[in-house]
Amino acid sequence: MSKKAWEYEREIVENERPFPERAGRVLARTKNDIALYRHTCRLFKTLFDSPKKEDHAHWKYTEYNSFEQYVASVQFPAYGSYVLDRDELYDKIYAGWIAQVCAGAIGTAIEGYHTKALEKFAVW
Repeated sequence: MSKKAWEYEREIVENERPFPERAGRVLARTKNDIALYRHTCRLFKTLFDSPKKEDHAHWKYTEYNSFEQYVASVQFPAYGSYVLDRDELYDKIYAGWIAQVCAGAIGTAIEGYHTKALEKFAVW
């Protein structure tokens, strides 16, 4: 019989055994801050100690030491002029702020809900 997610807490905290993928969620849900901190540190140490895959695409990027070095290596597209009259500029800024306020209100209204809880109210 497999363990439930919350049953791993004692094993994680007391035995410092390899942790399941949901251990962080379990420890956060049970408000066990010290164990969560230890778990996070062990996770970061595991990631830090992991071998580097030299042929991975992540390591093929160029690291620039200055913006001038970056500018010298890329080609920026040419853009034509873009002119807005005062009323059009006002309308665009106003629409942006209305969208921001609406999104903030919606986000605040559903903040803290998980996907499963939100799906109960979904109409699609």
